[in-house]
Amino acid sequence: MKPRAQRVLTPETSFDKIVLMAIERGKFTNLLFDDPSRLSHRALGRIVNLLEKSPPVQAVMAVKPIRSAFLNAVLKGIKKYADS
Repeated sequence: MKPRAQRVLTPETSFDKIVLMAIERGKFTNLLFDDPSRLSHRALGRIVNLLEKSPPVQAVMAVKPIRSAFLNAVLKGIKKYADS
């Protein structure tokens, strides 16, 4: 037997399957933000939709500052927890 050139990701749970299907179909935004009557859901949905449809380089450039701010907040919380 020869190994495949490209591996196939088999979802472990139904949730994983639903998320992968949404990503493949370009509906991940709808899965995350499902209440269009709320302004916050509409705004965040549009942002995620733009990131989803943008080229990978632009998406990485857009997410980089958010990721660092998120990680900084997480590290700050961990340090607080460790000190107490």
